[in-house]
Amino acid sequence: MEIRPIRRSRVYEAIVEQLQEFILHGELHPGDRLPPERDLAARFGVSRVSVRQALAVLHSMGLVDVRSGGGTFARADSGGVSAVAAALAAGREMTRAQMEVRLIVEPSAAALAARRSRPDDLQEMAGALDEQARGIPTPELGLKGDARFHLAIAKATKNPLLVKMVEVIMDALMPSREASARAPGGPQRALRDHRRILQAIRHRDPRTAERAMRSHLLTVERLALGTRQPDQKAHGDGLGRPAS
Repeated sequence: MEIRPIRRSRVYEAIVEQLQEFILHGELHPGDRLPPERDLAARFGVSRVSVRQALAVLHSMGLVDVRSGGGTFARADSGGVSAVAAALAAGREMTRAQMEVRLIVEPSAAALAARRSRPDDLQEMAGALDEQARGIPTPELGLKGDARFHLAIAKATKNPLLVKMVEVIMDALMPSREASARAPGGPQRALRDHRRILQAIRHRDPRTAERAMRSHLLTVERLALGTRQPDQKAHGDGLGRPAS
């Protein structure tokens, strides 16, 4: 297989298309075992989370079998192009659902952090942004600082359950975060958004912190889903109140 590095914004979709092409064109035969996730991630030049999401889509299409502890194996095409379209649409709906959860959790976390953060919390957030800035030329490195910043906000709430929720969110939404990081100007935009959020938290301004986080997440959602404008009124503030 001649695997091409991934350049597109919705990373897992491009992986799906390449692997589906290999199966349909006979480069992967029914019963052939795919390389391990780690090897595929290295050859595609993406994260293992993106590979895992692509394999889940291919499994839902009936193009691969995923055997617990045994690897992933190619199957014959069971649905053709229509199955691909349906699977990719399902992937976008899942991303939309995940972003809704993020919009419920993280703006409220930012507001709590503005009330409860301590000097060491603020220092950790600032350090995360320094790491994010240094990593901007390489999306994967920039995302480490990005994730560190969001987790630092959760820790500043002093709510251990909220910390766990944000940890899960950071992992589950890696593909959408990658889309934002790879979009032209995306890393710089994210860093500016993060600095505004940190400024509000430093100033003990929960309302501004909440709004700044929501605005940031709506931009990420727009990049992840390929929509032109975020629907702020539809989302409100994630707590049942309309956006102001």
